[in-house]
Amino acid sequence: MLSGADVSVYQGNIQWDVLAPQLDFVFIRATYGTQAVDKKFAYNRAEAARCGLLRGYYHYALPRLGAAEQAQRICSVVGDLEPGELDIVLDLEEMQHEGKKGHVWTPEDTLALQEWTRVFVREVKARYPGRSVILYTRHNFWHERLGGCSEFVDCPLWLANYTYGLDSVRARPPASTKEWADWAHRKPLKAWDPWSAWSFWQITAKAVMPGIRGNTVDANLFNGTLSDLRRLARLEDGPVASAQLPTADALCQKLLSQTDDRYIYGHEVRLTDPNPSAFDCSELIEWGCAQLGVKPTMPDGSWVQARHVKEARLLMPVQTAIATRGALLFRFSDDPFAGGRPKHAHVALSLGDGRTIEARDTAHGVGVFPALDRGWTHAGRIPGLDYGAAPPGRGLARGAKGPEVKAWQQHLLKWRAGVLPAHGVDGDFGPETEAATRIFQQEMGLPVTGAVGPETRDALQRALPRPPCALDLPRTLGRALLGVVDARAPAGGAPSTAGPQGDLQGEASRSTAMAPPGAGWTAPRSYTFVESGFRFTVTATPEPVAAPLASDTGGAVAFFAVSDPSTRAAARPAPVFDGTGLEWLPPRDPAAMTGTQFYEQARGLSLAAREELFAQEVLRGNVPAFLRRFHRVTLEAPDGKRGVAHVCADYLAVGSDADFLRMPLTGVTAQRLADACGCVLPTKKLVKDIYAAARKQTAIPFSPDDGTRIERFREHHLAIEQRRVGELGELLAGHKKDIVVTNRLHHYARRLALYGFHKADSKPWQPLDTSLRRRLPHEDTYADYSHGVRLIGGLVSLGPEQRCAADVLLDQALCGLLSDEGIISVPRYEVRPLG
Repeated sequence: MLSGADVSVYQGNIQWDVLAPQLDFVFIRATYGTQAVDKKFAYNRAEAARCGLLRGYYHYALPRLGAAEQAQRICSVVGDLEPGELDIVLDLEEMQHEGKKGHVWTPEDTLALQEWTRVFVREVKARYPGRSVILYTRHNFWHERLGGCSEFVDCPLWLANYTYGLDSVRARPPASTKEWADWAHRKPLKAWDPWSAWSFWQITAKAVMPGIRGNTVDANLFNGTLSDLRRLARLEDGPVASAQLPTADALCQKLLSQTDDRYIYGHEVRLTDPNPSAFDCSELIEWGCAQLGVKPTMPDGSWVQARHVKEARLLMPVQTAIATRGALLFRFSDDPFAGGRPKHAHVALSLGDGRTIEARDTAHGVGVFPALDRGWTHAGRIPGLDYGAAPPGRGLARGAKGPEVKAWQQHLLKWRAGVLPAHGVDGDFGPETEAATRIFQQEMGLPVTGAVGPETRDALQRALPRPPCALDLPRTLGRALLGVVDARAPAGGAPSTAGPQGDLQGEASRSTAMAPPGAGWTAPRSYTFVESGFRFTVTATPEPVAAPLASDTGGAVAFFAVSDPSTRAAARPAPVFDGTGLEWLPPRDPAAMTGTQFYEQARGLSLAAREELFAQEVLRGNVPAFLRRFHRVTLEAPDGKRGVAHVCADYLAVGSDADFLRMPLTGVTAQRLADACGCVLPTKKLVKDIYAAARKQTAIPFSPDDGTRIERFREHHLAIEQRRVGELGELLAGHKKDIVVTNRLHHYARRLALYGFHKADSKPWQPLDTSLRRRLPHEDTYADYSHGVRLIGGLVSLGPEQRCAADVLLDQALCGLLSDEGIISVPRYEVRPLG
């Protein structure tokens, strides 16, 4: 083993001429956070290079700040990497979101931290094509904070593990670098899952070295030869030197193209032949690699291929390989590394979803087969193949652990209660979960592998019962909503309006008067209002048009969506809007923009243009189906009064159920759309009540840098979907800040009030001080990634009676149902042009 150190400003002025002869390599801290540069970086880098040391540079990560910004920071500080310099290092050990007293990362933050790491690695790899990122971490940090994620196993592992303190013979660290290496040979560090082997080992933080005065230093080992280390530093040719590597997915596709070819034991194929007719197991792998130009060349013979993988330090656990697309699975009767060729040997390529592609035997030929319970003894990745940073969820198999497994188990139990009787949802993909998966696959007519791939995952999504609607059919309506007809208006008088929802216009088709239907009326009366380019006709009839729509005046209302009054006779009745959903919107056009298409079109637009585009899409009906029906949320006032609010399942979005985008909006546009939908915006109390009744999803905080860009909006939306705790249509809360109404809006004009974004301990990141002492920080024309617009139905149910939410907020006796700050006199934002 080779010996090294890692240094920073804390080692002071290092005497490099004295230190360098003790070392084979050195890591130097370059940056930390988004801006800070180690004060000794330039000096240490120049001196280490002058002394001829192989050297690498590390970034101390602060995951509470943006990943892309930190990756770009170290890349800009380091500049081009020269021969003799190792890959950039990501030092991932910070436990807290915000400062020394901030929120500590917990297992519930796993997906957010995985995404942070994914973004950092992607940015650095894009800056240095053909290079990787060395990951420095601790075993417990990786397993507890990142869920034991196997996504980054292509990154060399630098592990911090000070196990010398557990050695009863040598309780203190060795005195010299040579003794460290000798000691490590006698007491080897275990291969931590998901990596099969470590590349660097930080063995102590308290070493004393010549050339460093008055302070200790971290001592490290390299798990390989000097030639291996020189290849990592790009001083010798090797598998890491390729700038554009073939991908694992390309190899899978290449081998799948040979399905149904014959198997002939010991068959030798011409590696340049694009379509041979027969293979044996190792020749299939060798041929596929040769077709793609994988370097170094894949040898012939499965046991030789296993040695090839081991020499490249790319061995991995079998269960990890079963879930890794493009990994090799080996089965040997004897140890392939101990002596000669094993008596029996076989190799297959994992498809990452519990299946393999392999040349199996004369009875099967080349085909796709189950990977589980096949007696695999070894596994690994192919040197010279790019495995990328595959997104989670591509495959689950026995041995997997973590949040993805928990989600799968929850879905299985929703599909069939009791299918996991012994262990339930424990996050461990053991025999019981595998057996339940097999049962599901068998009943769905899928390949019975016991592993979860995309086909099985999609089938279960289709098989799950949709969440039942939380509301009954529309109930009694004492008057037309939105102030179109008000039962309190005197006969022959003008109706009152509940805010600027629409311009009321009298219609002469049935009656020239805009009087409410009262006792003794016989003819239907029609009224229209116009909002955002849509004209709606409200018809009040003396007889119920449908039993569920009977009103307490003996009549009913029916809505017709009409673009031109002359087409009213042919207009199709739209569902009655009763304050409990968005059925009044036009049906979504199947050709309407998806969330992704909206994102692409909105990129580069000004805030005003972007919000206008979103508003027009919503008003055209381009919202996901799961948002169109509202949930009932029970309300309780301090004096014991109870009621029911009708709330949207999630935050307002554009697109389809399969492809949608939650859109943060300004307070101005949020109010405009709430008005157009006959809805209101929530109060702080309503947000609390919704959170108490909903499936709770922990907030995913991003760096505030560039938080107002739509690119960040989409990144946050995707992060929410990745860790979604419920199904579409279930009431979900905690993952956004709500735009809320409060009395502070009356005292501070044109400001924005936000509340929510709940942490794992259920406390909100964004509190709301209702004391009126502090000015709201943002203007009502501000929107960032963390905001969301939750629409609340315009009616509140009070037993058999329904009241307008705005009326409830102005009623001293009832306001406690919706507000914890008394009457809210101006429960809205000012609607005005943006820009």
